[in-house]
Amino acid sequence: MHGIRSFVGGALGIAASIALTALGLTGCFETPQPSCAFQCGAGGSCPDNYSCRPDNMCKLAGVADDFACPNVPTGGIDAGPDAEPADAADVDAMSVDAMPIDAAPIDAMPIDAMPIDAMPIDAMPIDAAPAALTITTASPLAFGQQTVATTAMMTVDVSNSGGVATSAITVGISGDAEFSLVAGGSDTCSTQTLAPAATCHFDVSFTPATTTTYTGLVTVSATTGGAPMIAVTGEGI
Repeated sequence: MHGIRSFVGGALGIAASIALTALGLTGCFETPQPSCAFQCGAGGSCPDNYSCRPDNMCKLAGVADDFACPNVPTGGIDAGPDAEPADAADVDAMSVDAMPIDAAPIDAMPIDAMPIDAMPIDAMPIDAAPAALTITTASPLAFGQQTVATTAMMTVDVSNSGGVATSAITVGISGDAEFSLVAGGSDTCSTQTLAPAATCHFDVSFTPATTTTYTGLVTVSATTGGAPMIAVTGEGI
């Protein structure tokens, strides 16, 4: 009869061990190791070389009474080959729901800490406005009445209202021959480039030949900068 009980106990112990292994338990629930502690069987039984201590735990001879295996549950099962039959309720009492799954966070990085774009908006290059020549002198450039065979001069101011420099500037005049451009140091526009917000100027002369009305057109141009124009008027008296 004792042999049958031992056989049945061993079978239940093996079955319990398999069930616990399926739940991912290791260490103290496997075949007893030299430093392992596990719950005593029915009637305080333990495998050979182990003894049931006051805390109802089987411990190897020579191990202190207060030795405790960190993984032993309150419903531990004796899987030893010589153990008494284990109570089936002990196996059922170990709920899968009671076992911790994994407390590690899925993503430990907070959403707010994730940089969307490391490039600041102010650092993004913006295309500069193209060069734009602008005649700032009011149009028309009116000489008014001028005595025949005498000369008067007026200044035309030009600026670059764009965001980049112009190419070389050309100044031209058309219309009545009594109007002409004054060459020399007073002309700071012709053949020059004009930086953004920079200005230049040149002079226009009027020498009426007869007592009549005269008109002309001055053009300031650059390949990059445009070609603004200003009308010129005068009367000989």
